[in-house]
Amino acid sequence: MDGSHPIRSQGNSHSQSPSIRASFDESILRDHHLSEPSPFFGLSVHGGIPDFESTTAGGPFSPGGPLGIRDPSLFATPSCQARLTGFATGTNDLLSPGPPAAHSIHILQPYPQADPSQTARNGTGRLPALSQEPLPVPIKSRRVRRTPEDKVAHILAELRRMHWTIGHLLYYLFRTHDQQNRPIQRSESHGSVVGNFLSGNTTHKAVEIVDFWLRDTAGRPRRDDPEYSSMYSFTAPYLTLKRARVALTSMCVQLCSKEMCREQKAAVRGPNGLHGSAAGRRGKELCWEDIGSKTVETVEGILKVQQPIALHLLTQLATPAPYKNETGVVVQRKSRPPGIVATEVLSTVNFSHTKFARLLPAARAILFFACGVQRVVFDYSSRTGQSQSWHATFNLLVRLAKQEAIALRQLGRDLLRWFIFRFDNVQQHHKQYERRIGRENSMKIGMAATVAEVFDFEPEAADLDDHLRRVEKNERKHLSVEKLIGMVDWEHSELVAELHWVQVLIDHVPCLSHLKPEMAELFRTVGAKLVVPVRKTKIYALPTVAKNEAVTTELRDGLVEFLRAVGQEEGDHTRRLIPVGGDGLSFEKLVQLKNLLSFHRDDTEDSEFQRLDMIWPFLEIWHTIWTYLSAVFETHFGGSLTRDPSTIGHSATQINQKAPPNLKKVDYYSSLYVAMVVLDARMLDCWRIHFNCDDIFTMFESRPQDSDHVMTVDELRAIARTLNQRYASQAAWTDAMEGGHAARDAGWTPGSRWDRDSERTQGSTASHGAARPAESSAGAIRTDLEDTEPNEAASDSDSGSEATQESHVSANASPPDRTQEPLFLGDRTLAQSILFMSDALVLRDISQAVREGDIGRVWNDMKTLMFRFSGSTHSKYCTYLLEMMCQLELESSPTLHEVFLRNWLVNPSGEPGRNVEGDLFQEHVNLELEEGISRKNAEWDSPYIRDVHAPNAIHFVELKNAWTTGVGLTERYGYHPEPHSRPEIRILHRTYREVELHRFREGRSYGNSTHARNMMARGIQKLYAGKLDAFISNSTRARAVRVTAQHSSPQDDLADSTEGATCDTVPASSPEPPSAQASLPGSFDALSDGEPEHTLLPIPPPAGLPHGVDFDDMLRQALEDTDSSQSGDGRSTLSLSDRESSGPSWCSGASARQRTSDSNGHDEGDSCIAGKSDNESSNGDLDEHWRVRPEELSAPYPDSEDSYTVAEDTYTDDMYLSGEELMDSDEDSSTIIKE
Repeated sequence: MDGSHPIRSQGNSHSQSPSIRASFDESILRDHHLSEPSPFFGLSVHGGIPDFESTTAGGPFSPGGPLGIRDPSLFATPSCQARLTGFATGTNDLLSPGPPAAHSIHILQPYPQADPSQTARNGTGRLPALSQEPLPVPIKSRRVRRTPEDKVAHILAELRRMHWTIGHLLYYLFRTHDQQNRPIQRSESHGSVVGNFLSGNTTHKAVEIVDFWLRDTAGRPRRDDPEYSSMYSFTAPYLTLKRARVALTSMCVQLCSKEMCREQKAAVRGPNGLHGSAAGRRGKELCWEDIGSKTVETVEGILKVQQPIALHLLTQLATPAPYKNETGVVVQRKSRPPGIVATEVLSTVNFSHTKFARLLPAARAILFFACGVQRVVFDYSSRTGQSQSWHATFNLLVRLAKQEAIALRQLGRDLLRWFIFRFDNVQQHHKQYERRIGRENSMKIGMAATVAEVFDFEPEAADLDDHLRRVEKNERKHLSVEKLIGMVDWEHSELVAELHWVQVLIDHVPCLSHLKPEMAELFRTVGAKLVVPVRKTKIYALPTVAKNEAVTTELRDGLVEFLRAVGQEEGDHTRRLIPVGGDGLSFEKLVQLKNLLSFHRDDTEDSEFQRLDMIWPFLEIWHTIWTYLSAVFETHFGGSLTRDPSTIGHSATQINQKAPPNLKKVDYYSSLYVAMVVLDARMLDCWRIHFNCDDIFTMFESRPQDSDHVMTVDELRAIARTLNQRYASQAAWTDAMEGGHAARDAGWTPGSRWDRDSERTQGSTASHGAARPAESSAGAIRTDLEDTEPNEAASDSDSGSEATQESHVSANASPPDRTQEPLFLGDRTLAQSILFMSDALVLRDISQAVREGDIGRVWNDMKTLMFRFSGSTHSKYCTYLLEMMCQLELESSPTLHEVFLRNWLVNPSGEPGRNVEGDLFQEHVNLELEEGISRKNAEWDSPYIRDVHAPNAIHFVELKNAWTTGVGLTERYGYHPEPHSRPEIRILHRTYREVELHRFREGRSYGNSTHARNMMARGIQKLYAGKLDAFISNSTRARAVRVTAQHSSPQDDLADSTEGATCDTVPASSPEPPSAQASLPGSFDALSDGEPEHTLLPIPPPAGLPHGVDFDDMLRQALEDTDSSQSGDGRSTLSLSDRESSGPSWCSGASARQRTSDSNGHDEGDSCIAGKSDNESSNGDLDEHWRVRPEELSAPYPDSEDSYTVAEDTYTDDMYLSGEELMDSDEDSSTIIKE
């Protein structure tokens, strides 16, 4: 059809004659109803008109001719004449178009000629036989090309002649069913032509034709046309519309609408994901894995697959027109991303279609619930389909909590999985706005707990029998100070301190920032001890209970409830260890409870549960760090108005930071910031002195940046090693206090001369005539102890000053004779700055190690904190850490030790550098719970809190923090980004340079300044003096150690530990009992005839101390620097009665309840954060006296109490009271014993 004329397409016309003949015959048969085609042998055409001359015998059109036409007159009809003419000229519709012939075309006969001997029969309808002579070769005519318009005109003429319209042609050409809706059977040629056209195999595609129809103005209705309103109609049947544009637009709209409805029905089916991913009773349902930061992304992925048309249309509607800014760049849309908006809208539409397709609306409703939005927001959002109703959300959360409870019980019962249990107290003050009888303000107290699943668990770690056997060995009775010191990796501590010196320099000097990756790698390699892998910790929240952990019976009931939540009940529990941890009070009460319950001596499994043998208490990290931070501030703060630049208070005033209102319990984050800024500034000042410059920043900026002048990390580490020994070690503190040759050998740069007289006058004036502290000569043991330190508790200055005046120096007493004072050769200000840096470096390292997940460094630092706590006013944490060291190092299997350390920290996000302490994460959960109970005014054991809010609290925290990341926003961390501290660093850098803080100035000491104590040296001295022995005695006796193979009792163990001692309560680990010191200077015999003097107990130097530390000098200087009040005769006026404990009053239920009523939500009445018990806080000055009076040494040690009096301390450990003593001190404990 679309080729050239078949007659002219080839040079040889014979090859085309069969098709020509067939086409011609079909035309003849169709028009004249002939019965069969006849061969066409030789029709000659002259001038475009066929020659019908011969009807003679043998002619082709004779009745007897080869055409077999009986009546030659048939060819004379107009129709046949027209067709033959078109056939010859190439204009017949059976042939492809071609130009008319200009001359005769002789069509050669394709078949063999007829037999000439055949007799012609005229009148019979047969043509006579043709001549056997070949026809002459025709002359090729010139083609005349027709335009498409000519061809269209010709076809339209034919349609008019046939009384057809183009609609008829297209209808019958493309119809698939007839009027009876029966399928049409097309011929082969018909089907081929239509198939090629619709499949796009022709030159012009079908869509082009439709596009022409849509664009043609003829199909557009006028405004007054009735069909004008049917453009893009959803309702008008498009088959009934006449105009093409109206019909096509309506058809497109209706087909798209139909397809979108089909897609929606498929999308909202359960298996496709919008119902949730958990298996439920009626198919799929929601679970917490479906709700989170990936929810929007998940829903968008489902909609792209299931509802592409609707999502695309909504995205197009939400996408604004692009525009360019003033520079010609196309602006990228940042706010309200179209894809997210379309996903939200389409999710709302699907939720309106069916309430089960609620993945995104339900997640949005839970977010509203977690944020505590008002009920009106729930009502409006539910009405508009944006979220579920409040009641539907409540029921969903109940079901989600049940799913969590099932998973938690499976975790507790699975022997191949393990968990770590943490709990804390929660409290919320409820204020009644309309007070009536029975409606009073109250403090709602409860207990909350979380469970973290353990990674890399080995069943041997939870072996209860192995742990009990190790406890029965009672290896702690052989514990000594030397063993404790040997447990610390001092070399690694010095190595890490060296790295911190370099890190501070790199962090604050911009031109050294290129060394940060190398430093980070050093901390991950040589500075690491035990780094846990980066992975997200699976944490479950337990239902809360309305119990007070400070009350023994309620603590036990709360633990039983928590154990029931993890599938551990009496008569149905797994015999394996369960680590249970908490802050200081929680840890102490757990140890007390286990000691009390240990009197259940039968070996049944029920008794094991009643004794809580499976509970393995451990101390948490964050509260320990917080308490140590408070101890650092209490030791080094001094005051805001002090002139001593070595104190934190002086530096805080310079950078406009307020003093903490309570130095015994400082605010964690603000105080940690101040301590770290001061530490960094002082370390930078030491770097400045080493490089002998005025400004460390400009010095490095002015250095050439070529390879010859740029310092490497190794070079900086070598310098840092020297600086650490010179400015942050115990040996440096000793040398600074001694002065003289020790100061010159230490390598400090000398500063300007210190004016002693001027400072003495200023100090005396500043203290309103009070006696100025005296300086001792280097290496001399002072006998007057004239150094006076203000009361340790700065917040209790009024009562402390009165007590000091009454017990030490009378207001009317004349000052002592200064002429007899030995000359102080040291530099107290430099020594106190060294001491601060030594203490603060541990704080810096443990905080960084927690973030990086290096639990090995954390545990090593905590072991060093034990010594420092021993020498601070927060001495209870020394006992806590001693207990932890005994449990982990002496009473735990290597597997338990390894598994526990690897899971001590948690990583809720699963991101690098996001590890946190378990108790800190518990505090965040507590804040969520307290916020929820404040909105609802419910009890801690009410269904709203226990069954809805508490089990889902962790998910609420994660949802509020991470939901925004799913829509492209940054994660919400709950705090503002920390601003830089460059101005503060520069101010302190200049201040320290001006006052020559880190240059040695002989005799420098500020008389009106508080003198910082050396917590490390004092702590070791206290451990040697009896604190460790008291711990061993009390803990061993109170635990009721299980009988060994020889059936030895705890009293036998105690007797073994005290063999050879003259006093009943002095264990063998004491270096030498007091009665054996008669031959020593300052002992009873030496002082019997003369004036009594204060002396030191002889202490052997322990092994394992840091390199370069002179133990004797360190202890001697620690005692010489101790601030002791002094009477007129030079003796300490403190008596034994001043040191007697007032008893463990906080063990009673009333005092415990009063203590947990802290408005800040903490429970540290026992020194968990506040620092000490009541009897310690009332005798805060006792820790300041370390001279032993002869009458005290000769006094018998009391056997009636668990106390050991030596030097100046009365060690009473309420943590290790025996069962009888617990019953005497706590009426609730007797209930447990009776039960």
